[in-house]
Amino acid sequence: PALQRLSVAMADDVLEAAGAAAASLVPSVLPHMLAHTMAHMGEGKAARRKKKKDYMGFDFDDSEQDEEAMQDEEDLIEQVAFATGKLVQTHGETYLPHAESMVPWFVDRMAPANPPALQRLSVAMADDVLEAAGAAAASLVPSVLPHMLAHTMASDLELRQASLFGVGLCAEFGGASFRPFAPETLLRLETVMQEEDARTEDKASATDNAASSLGKLALHHAEAFTPEETARMWSSWLAYLPLESDVGEAVVVHKLLCRMVEGNRAEILGPANSNLPRILSI
Repeated sequence: PALQRLSVAMADDVLEAAGAAAASLVPSVLPHMLAHTMAHMGEGKAARRKKKKDYMGFDFDDSEQDEEAMQDEEDLIEQVAFATGKLVQTHGETYLPHAESMVPWFVDRMAPANPPALQRLSVAMADDVLEAAGAAAASLVPSVLPHMLAHTMASDLELRQASLFGVGLCAEFGGASFRPFAPETLLRLETVMQEEDARTEDKASATDNAASSLGKLALHHAEAFTPEETARMWSSWLAYLPLESDVGEAVVVHKLLCRMVEGNRAEILGPANSNLPRILSI
């Protein structure tokens, strides 16, 4: 560990001194720095717990320090997740193997035993990788999607929204890796969208993401469903529009609607174009 810390410190100094000239070193050096950071997260909290317990054999309650340690860990995870997403975005498939090697660490923190903040940040990291890498990251779907599906009804609404967004990315880019999850995904998305308070101010953004993901499910995995189920998906999707809370997803969804109308897609236009009045009202 001491040698690792020395190596990371040296890399910090080199990158700081060289500035832009060291840009070519980033893809090879930064993964090790991030891995080192992740490997040592929680060490301070663990050491402090041991010190408290060792003192005269008592385990003193120090919830305030524990809260500070948790906040520190959340801040670090957020920075690691942001850096990972940016590296995949800027270096593409070149960096993807490094991102994939970090996924198990984040998947562990998506589990319900972790605080919602850690779950949310870990799901967001997976979202960033999937969004940046696209179909190249399809191999991640079997690891991250079960957790995302489990969080689609989370009481933490930011975790819910991040998970519903991630479900759509998995449907869009997962290909054959996603196919076994298609039936459960439909059930989860319909459950979210059918909640009585689905479009209230608090839940509207998350539900917008559910609707967006439903469209991606119907578009990319129609073969996983019966014709009746596919028709029901498009009907539910169209009935939910327009999206009014999540502006980013609204752009994506409404562009898809325009493309489908331009393409004369019968599943949207309906028998004898019967859905046109509804579409024009959107």
